[in-house]
Amino acid sequence: MNTNPTIKVKRSLVQGKIPTTGQLGLGELAINHYDGKLFIRQDTLGVGIGTTVISLSNVGPQGAQGLIGPQGAQGAQGATGAQGASASSNYTVKTTTYTAVSGDRILADTSGGAWTLTLPATPSSGDIVSLADAASWSTNNLTVARNGSTIEGIVDNFVLDIAGIQVDLIYDGTTWEIYANVGQQGVQGPQGAQGATGPVAGSANQVVYKDSSNAAAGSDTFVFTGTNVGIGSTIPGATLQVTPTSTAIAGLFSGTTSSDMVRITQLGTGNALVVEDETNPDATPFVVNASGNLGIGITNPITRFQVGAATSQSVFITSTGLVGLGSTAPRVSLDASQETDAIALPQGTTAQRPSGNSPYIRYNTTNSALEFYNGTDWVEIISDYFPTGSVILG
Repeated sequence: MNTNPTIKVKRSLVQGKIPTTGQLGLGELAINHYDGKLFIRQDTLGVGIGTTVISLSNVGPQGAQGLIGPQGAQGAQGATGAQGASASSNYTVKTTTYTAVSGDRILADTSGGAWTLTLPATPSSGDIVSLADAASWSTNNLTVARNGSTIEGIVDNFVLDIAGIQVDLIYDGTTWEIYANVGQQGVQGPQGAQGATGPVAGSANQVVYKDSSNAAAGSDTFVFTGTNVGIGSTIPGATLQVTPTSTAIAGLFSGTTSSDMVRITQLGTGNALVVEDETNPDATPFVVNASGNLGIGITNPITRFQVGAATSQSVFITSTGLVGLGSTAPRVSLDASQETDAIALPQGTTAQRPSGNSPYIRYNTTNSALEFYNGTDWVEIISDYFPTGSVILG
């Protein structure tokens, strides 16, 4: 006889599968392993003919919740857990050059002289180094060397020169950020002298700065009006107007620069510089126009240098160095061909003749004659008499 028989019933692993009356006879069992249900064939007529299949594991509707029972006695208190590690270490005194590591809390003593503390070489985000003044940072500075990183985004070391403060340097993954705690506030010092009066309200679009000793706007006034600035002028009529007192210098430039001391760049068609000695417009100013021509007594010089407004009896110097006396377009080094008067020559006695070997022309008052020096001899050009030893040309 088999002492360990294996009994198998009809079964299914399909969710929701229910056997039919044709698959399950009276007295047979079927199991749905997926749903966890057991089925039999039910005979409701009592005559041995199965008419339906039912589940023996049907669960009825959930009943109402019962009353809550009384609370049990409190259990015994559990054992106390182990103490956690301290959040920070104690401060360590340092008096000389030191390379810090993350988590250092250092009392930096510079009473023996200035020294350098170097930050960690390869910091990680969240690393912190705390520093506190142990003595004399204001006398002997403590230098914090960045060690390849930046401090507040700056490629430079950080110098601590304020006494009695604490500084935390925290690395944010990109740079060392500085967080400072200042010590107790000291006694307030004496009040300083009153400064100059600040801007006061002016007219529309105007801001006025003036000397505190002068309540009225005047020569000491600095005025912004729209886009114009006035120094000594309350209503500037130009982008910059300087109106000094009767004894003041309007502008003074002094220095040792190797570049231009003053530069005026004219990009338009107007004059680059106009110097007047009377109320604008001055008919005889000193002018540098947009072409670079310099004029004295003329508003629009037509040559490189022009003195005088009228063509007659004016001096013109061209860009090639030719000089015209009354001639706007001199043809030779000295051109007076457009004038109708005369050229006054140098005059003097025979004893006053100049020396040298260049050609000269002059009037000799001793001989009452016009004479020419050819590099060797003085020769009379025109004479009304015949002196001994003279050569007559006319």
